[in-house]
Amino acid sequence: TTDTRDDTGGSPSNETLETISYHQALNCISLDPSYGTKRDKVFIAGGRAGQLVLNKKNWFGQKDEVLHESEGAITAIAWLNSLVAWSNDRGVKIMDTETLERITFVERPAGAQDAPGCRCQLFWETE
Repeated sequence: TTDTRDDTGGSPSNETLETISYHQALNCISLDPSYGTKRDKVFIAGGRAGQLVLNKKNWFGQKDEVLHESEGAITAIAWLNSLVAWSNDRGVKIMDTETLERITFVERPAGAQDAPGCRCQLFWETE
């Protein structure tokens, strides 16, 4: 479900703020690197339910698309241009968000500890 509220009191642009509710606990969210300059507002969210969800809002409405699921909780997301990387219980995957093509998979090392203090951290070194 989606709840919308008007934020005309403090916003100089008088934009409408939107709250999107997911029926899962989210671990991470990443905005499209061009979020502030594109008409389409896109972000990716991942959570404990193991779904990586692409949310796109444009003139025609708002739409969620499940990009990946069923391999354990999504614990980190990093986005660069059209490439998005995410980690789950099995390792790290990279996808091109323009073509929805999976690029690669880096398997989690055998014997890696499954501890909260060992959470995966993702970042892109350069553009």
